[in-house]
Amino acid sequence: TILAQACLNEGKIDSCVKTLDKMNASIPFINNQVGYNLVPDLMAADLYYKSKAPAKANKQVELVNNFITNQLDYYHSLGMPRMARFGEEINFGLSLIHELSDMASKNNEPVLAQKLQNELKTLEGKFTAVLQE
Repeated sequence: TILAQACLNEGKIDSCVKTLDKMNASIPFINNQVGYNLVPDLMAADLYYKSKAPAKANKQVELVNNFITNQLDYYHSLGMPRMARFGEEINFGLSLIHELSDMASKNNEPVLAQKLQNELKTLEGKFTAVLQE
């Protein structure tokens, strides 16, 4: 994402999109936890939006959101008190979904933003016990 950002900073929008496409094609989206390891994927979505490639940005947002949602659903399936052990990851995941929603909203993607907000509200309801600790 650093190279893509540099291309965008130099006004080379096509090169930015090509770099992101190559990155996504070459480096598979493999994550096993909700954490800072997801930040480059958020940055990629933001760079796609800035490069006027909203369809690719939306796809990236959906990919990250689906991963986070699946992980949070897994944490929830553990039940209390085990679920409470993942409080930091749960809070971070919820904040990332909020960030994705804001990103979609700022880039004139109201349907996606609303979908993410609805998912966020549902997830926050599931994790009230953890969020109160």
